Amino acid sequence: MQLSDHPVPASLKPWIERLSWIRFGVDEGMPVFAGARVHLGFPVEGEFGFSGLDGGGVFCEPACWGAMRETGRVWARGGGASAWLVKLAGGVAPAVLGVPAEALAGRVLPLRALWPQLAAPPADEAAQRDWILEQIRHALARTGERLVWTPEQSLVVMRTLDRLPVAQAADALGLSRATLERRVGACFGLPPKVLARIQRFYRSLEAIRVSSDAELAAEAGFFDQSHLIAEFRRFTGMTPVGLRREASRAAEPFRLYDACSPDDHGG
Repeated sequence: MQLSDHPVPASLKPWIERLSWIRFGVDEGMPVFAGARVHLGFPVEGEFGFSGLDGGGVFCEPACWGAMRETGRVWARGGGASAWLVKLAGGVAPAVLGVPAEALAGRVLPLRALWPQLAAPPADEAAQRDWILEQIRHALARTGERLVWTPEQSLVVMRTLDRLPVAQAADALGLSRATLERRVGACFGLPPKVLARIQRFYRSLEAIRVSSDAELAAEAGFFDQSHLIAEFRRFTGMTPVGLRREASRAAEPFRLYDACSPDDHGG
């Protein structure tokens, strides 16, 4: 697998967390961890298989997928395949795609279903990147009343849920619990408690290479080591030991999950 990250223009940085170009060799693939971010995929060559999401299977045209509560997998079908991958910032799916994140949770959808005006991308690789960014700019120009929270407000919500129980987080944000749950569902596609669990998991990934399971459980706020292992199995399909082993054997796929920080929780 080849992975190349590309810079995001300053004007789009609040909306896009990562822009990557990915190439898989013949029958090559990678795990897709559970997470709260919405992704856009723009195949350039070949066909991709996707498991773990409703509507998964094979896709060879632009597609998007939403929050995942459990792990999945993506791979090149038959010959090699390449694609551009856009990881949207937390909470911005309604503004970019025009639908609540709940409508995308656990699903893969053709991007044309949400962007009917989408034209065929150019053939040149650099031109494709610029074309993708321009499609997102066009979508944001139509944001209007679709914006539930700004990217900055979404980040405040994520940080608050990461340190407080849901009821206390609602009070701290000046919202009723019902309003917080409704808005988190619309922006992230997950209930607040599940979003907090996924953020804790991604926080634990920051130290997985240097901490034992017991240390990791204590540092990231799991009940105990057994709780840590159970959450890793659910969100990655592997134990922490297995994940360390796979990351050392084939590090490239796991770079997609190295961007998380205490500020943005890159999942």
